[in-house]
Amino acid sequence: MPGGLVMTSRKFDFIIATNAQEDISCETVLSVQNLWLLGYRFLWVMLGVGGASRTKNVLLTQFYNQQWGECEKLILLDRDIAFNPEQLGNIVCDLDEYGLVGGCYTVRDGKFLSSHGFDGVVTMNNEIQAVEWLAFGFTGITLSFLKNMKEKLDLPLLHIEEDWAFYPWGEQYRYQHPDGQWMWLSEDYDFCRKAREIGEHAYLDTRVWVGHIGSRMQVVQDAIAEMQRREAEVGSVNEVP
Repeated sequence: MPGGLVMTSRKFDFIIATNAQEDISCETVLSVQNLWLLGYRFLWVMLGVGGASRTKNVLLTQFYNQQWGECEKLILLDRDIAFNPEQLGNIVCDLDEYGLVGGCYTVRDGKFLSSHGFDGVVTMNNEIQAVEWLAFGFTGITLSFLKNMKEKLDLPLLHIEEDWAFYPWGEQYRYQHPDGQWMWLSEDYDFCRKAREIGEHAYLDTRVWVGHIGSRMQVVQDAIAEMQRREAEVGSVNEVP
């Protein structure tokens, strides 16, 4: 089928899906290659159709429709994320219990975490915790979770005559913060909001710290160091007589 793969003869333990509108980093390719070398049974789907938000919705829809073969577990992987097999294995195993769960990584400049805890707090305690907003660069979703969301929210199929028709799992939109500032929120945030609407949560596995490729490899320790630096600056200001 145009716009995606159709595979029905093989079964995979999980499927990896990546937006391939831009070049995929060498670090990401090598990370996935290591899975093959270790004998993991999976399929890597790469697709790009009209923007990152649309592509993500198309990938989720094609997985929901099982166009790539029968599989319960999907890993959304950004093109600039570096990881090791154990980290991905943790997320795959987490999906036995959680329908939506991801790993920790920073924004591209390393200044803070991509995911956002309730009240802005993420406790790095090597545990799995519910968060308000889970960034989808290294995230697992189950087919059962998508089926539940589709049914309860009665999501309509958009662009039904196109080969890249999709359900609006996550939409970008304008939002006014309680402090009065206007913000532009991503499809990841909207997906997590929809999850709460149906009584579900997004979870962050704080054991899993993966790299984000910016001007250099950004790691979670960078965000922690930046947070500590800001806290120290605030402390210094408060101590001024």
